[in-house]
Amino acid sequence: MEMSAQEPAEKKPLVKMFLKLIITILLLVSSAYSQPDSLWGRTYGFDEFGAEHIGEVIQPEEGGFLLAGYYRRHEHRYDIYVVRTDEMGDTLWTRFYGGDDRDNGEDIIQIENGDFILACYTESYGLESGNGYIMQIDSDGEIVWDRTYQEALYLLKIISITDNRYALVGIANGSWDAIFMIIDEDGDVIFSETYGGDGGEFGRGVLQTEDGGYLLLIASNSFGNGGYDPYLVKLDAEYEIEWTNTYGGENDDGCFSIIPTLDGGYALAGYTESFSERGDDDYWFIKIDENGEEQWSQVYGEGLDDKCYNIVQLANGDFILAGSSDRVAPYHQCGLIRIDNNGGLIWEAYYWQRCYRCNSLILTDDGGYMLGGGTYIDDNFFLLKLGTDMLAWIQPPDSSFMENTVLAYPITYFLDYLITDVYRDSVLTFSFIDGEHISGEFTEDSLIITPVEDWFGLDSLLLTVAEADSETNCDTTWLWLTVTENTSTPIPDELQIPTAFFLSDASPNPFNSTTSIAYNLPAPEWITVKILDLSGREIATLVNGMSEVGNHHVHWNGLNTPSGVYVCRMEAGSFTKSIKLAIVR
Repeated sequence: MEMSAQEPAEKKPLVKMFLKLIITILLLVSSAYSQPDSLWGRTYGFDEFGAEHIGEVIQPEEGGFLLAGYYRRHEHRYDIYVVRTDEMGDTLWTRFYGGDDRDNGEDIIQIENGDFILACYTESYGLESGNGYIMQIDSDGEIVWDRTYQEALYLLKIISITDNRYALVGIANGSWDAIFMIIDEDGDVIFSETYGGDGGEFGRGVLQTEDGGYLLLIASNSFGNGGYDPYLVKLDAEYEIEWTNTYGGENDDGCFSIIPTLDGGYALAGYTESFSERGDDDYWFIKIDENGEEQWSQVYGEGLDDKCYNIVQLANGDFILAGSSDRVAPYHQCGLIRIDNNGGLIWEAYYWQRCYRCNSLILTDDGGYMLGGGTYIDDNFFLLKLGTDMLAWIQPPDSSFMENTVLAYPITYFLDYLITDVYRDSVLTFSFIDGEHISGEFTEDSLIITPVEDWFGLDSLLLTVAEADSETNCDTTWLWLTVTENTSTPIPDELQIPTAFFLSDASPNPFNSTTSIAYNLPAPEWITVKILDLSGREIATLVNGMSEVGNHHVHWNGLNTPSGVYVCRMEAGSFTKSIKLAIVR
């Protein structure tokens, strides 16, 4: 792989505030991302009547994808429809479930033993007027058990929570109130409660919070400022209400997705009519703190009917919003938008003029995206694979060796551990904006960092990695470095040997099911690497034993761990370091 190096930018005045202002401006200018390219698309279904709705797409632990929803098999009959594919979207098997009447698949998750649980609606079983229905199926699609729940009319969302239990939200039977349920691994109800007022309510989302409680996302016609509004209900671990809040204006506004954010708060996304400049539906993003107080909100979109159905937060704090837009009449397209952590628009892209609803978004292991939903023309399910929109998110070790006030990193470190596989065969250029106390440049085989003489401490460089001859295909990131007075500089052949203990950020992070965590050991040592929740409770032990000197990787499969923020903690002798991980589904 060839590489060229650009000269570092001229050092700025060492006035801290002024320097930070300049670097911020340069960050905004040089943080260019190219919109992801469409790599392939697949549709799933039959021609005669057509699929009506896709509930969810997930990426199973074994690979590939699983799509769940419902399909109109006959003129007056709808069946639950599940499709299993390989990693390229080719069908491995399809299954229909249901009786003689209407049966809808709304959501699906994979559980610890590899099976899947579907949250559904049924008119074929239980009450003739309809009720909630749950199925557990194995990896081949065979039913393990199924149950009806007459207290629920619709079950729209299911998540795994602690102690092999599951939390669900939907619509209560006998009223148009939202219902929240907790069931055990056999489907028995542990807790059930409804939430509503004089109007109509239905549950759209649920999270288990750091304190063991729950956050319910409800569409409410009883509370708010008019029409339907998002309504949040925070419960403690004993299911008692701690607080509630509504968001929205005079017209209909709604949110389909809620996720925990890296700063301890939450993000919601959906659509707004009240705050749209044209008075039509637009993407709507709301950032709130841990107590439900709105920090900021923003509206995006160009079409007459734009709705965001899913969001994820990336490791650098940016957000990806996925949904549908009718900006190109008469059909909808998949709309994908990237914003920074203050709501600033980075890029927006639109794909596939066949989509009536794009409601699933998955981060793939190659740094790209998978979109899922339903098509407009033939009413089939679809998968759409997109490439990556950036080269890499780079975070080198926090400290390094020092001699004669010079730090050195081998280029192979960047290539082997930090550059996305997609770009290994590309010609890359690396360039820097210097920090206040350190400056950097690339030689043929090393990154040389030079601190101010006799200065030790924390500083940062602004690194841009770009594909040669490309004005847009580049990524900018911070390199945080601690300059320490310690060991001598190794000779070039020894540059691969770590000179300090180090625990890297996970990749990918946030992630859907599996992530990789790197750690470095300068000497053999007994180490532990554990996953903890934010209360300190141990979730998993990844390493517990003697490890040899060198660079190591360990994988964590968080597939059956609830969405949220977790801590990876490494201990090696007197060295201790923790990083945060985010599971997003």
